[in-house]
Amino acid sequence: MRRHHTGSGRRQVIPADWEAPHRVVAAGTHRGRVSLRVPGTVQVFSDDEQAMVTTPVPPYATEVPARVLELNGEANTIRTGEDTEIVVDFLVAIAADHDGVTAGHLVHVTAATDQLLVGTTLRVQHVGRGTERFERHLFCTHID
Repeated sequence: MRRHHTGSGRRQVIPADWEAPHRVVAAGTHRGRVSLRVPGTVQVFSDDEQAMVTTPVPPYATEVPARVLELNGEANTIRTGEDTEIVVDFLVAIAADHDGVTAGHLVHVTAATDQLLVGTTLRVQHVGRGTERFERHLFCTHID
């Protein structure tokens, strides 16, 4: 009797739709809301002041469902090179289809069950990558 072992090349080890049931579960844990924007400011005309005023760059994504967790201990150290370590304060999990987020972008918490988080702005230090993902992990530092 001939046997096929996992990974033999005759069968997929990971099915093509493996993430479908996990994506739904992960999305259910995204109970907060964040907005995403690039840092910087723009000049806009203010009717009230009748002059150009400086305002933050508008968000490129608003009301993004998210899970925001404060990190502590060794879980908050990210190694980005041989000798480079970044200490991050928060992990923000959003849907994996938000692939335009890069290091330096800002995450503003607009809604959360923990009211101490609402209004917090975080700077993305590192964006988690991988071939098998159903969430995008943003490792952030607290900036305000």
